[in-house]
Amino acid sequence: MAGSPIPNTISGVPLGASVNPQATFILPSSLNTTGAIVTYAVQDAQGNVYMNGNANSIVVTPIGNGKTQTIATVSFTVPTTLPLTQQGTKYQIVWTMTPVGQNPIYYVETFQVYSATYNIIGVPDLVEVDYVGDPNSVNVNLSAVLTSLSTSPQNQANVTLFYNNTPAYMQQGLSPTSSTAAGNYYSTTVIALQQTYNISPALSPNPVLWTYTDANTQLSNTIDGYFYYITPSILQAAYELQNAVNRARNPGRLSELDINLNVLLAFLKLGADYFNASGYVTYFNMLNPQGAIRAFWLAFSEVQILRSQYLLEAERAFNLSGQSANLDLDITQYYDTMASSKQSWIDSEIGNFKKNLQRRGINQGDGSMGGPDSSYTGSIGVAITPLSNYYSFYARRYPRFRG
Repeated sequence: MAGSPIPNTISGVPLGASVNPQATFILPSSLNTTGAIVTYAVQDAQGNVYMNGNANSIVVTPIGNGKTQTIATVSFTVPTTLPLTQQGTKYQIVWTMTPVGQNPIYYVETFQVYSATYNIIGVPDLVEVDYVGDPNSVNVNLSAVLTSLSTSPQNQANVTLFYNNTPAYMQQGLSPTSSTAAGNYYSTTVIALQQTYNISPALSPNPVLWTYTDANTQLSNTIDGYFYYITPSILQAAYELQNAVNRARNPGRLSELDINLNVLLAFLKLGADYFNASGYVTYFNMLNPQGAIRAFWLAFSEVQILRSQYLLEAERAFNLSGQSANLDLDITQYYDTMASSKQSWIDSEIGNFKKNLQRRGINQGDGSMGGPDSSYTGSIGVAITPLSNYYSFYARRYPRFRG
């Protein structure tokens, strides 16, 4: 015999939290519940019991229509050692009410246990700054098809880190390091990316592929993420780019203004592509840009991120009109103005700047070649500049060298 179904009093509980679940039994008033004992047991779907005991309090109340309501309450703390529930599974609290001289009456409710810290499913985009010998970790949270925290083959995963379309680091047969509410968590540490695996810092992200086998279907699955390996100069540029959008630190819109570092790096990469492709084609990797090269690189990146923010704000713009209130929220014009102003400056200056680089044979490198020194060696081994011994001769014979 079971009590009438009542909604769960708890649904999700973090590890280490204290809870007060209740069981409600709606029973005929003819059933004598005086002296009844109510116990509880916390068990998983396989029937393994983790906690049990007696209810702290039992309250019986007549509710009319020949029925009584019995509410049993218990207080307990979820142990930090309790395995987290996997996706699609729950723990059960099995309540047992045993009236004197009567058969037991059961009531069951379910709940989930999750980690005090949240881990999203999938591969997060990671950003690491270049540092000699610095350990770099790559990790993933795979879904609950890997049903237990064990080292069996069905629970193992493989990871491959690519660099320039070539597998640079591979690790097979990884076992989960911990269990989370969303699945199993896997992690591996890579020491000295540049020294050991010849992975150099770059604006372009390195793909990370995780493969595992679904325990239910036995099919292989692959999920991907990105690993950014950057220099301190790129990190500084990313925060400067963020300021281009986050100039108005409005507390009411702070969450919308904050931009993830991996998003900033994506726009810096886009800005570098636009810079290199504009006018005289160059091939700067922007690992340590300085001077005018850095200024133009950031300007191109700012235009792209401001245009993107312009589209985002356009989607959020709304008009609310009522009998006594009118509210218009549309700040797209400000992002458009900022982007257009920066674009106008680029259009008016980039041509002469790229022509100046062309004269000096500067078309590649880390971007630190933009200083005042005019004696850079060109691609043919001779620098034709106003300070060069060859300049006057070539300027007279070939007018195109005059600028």
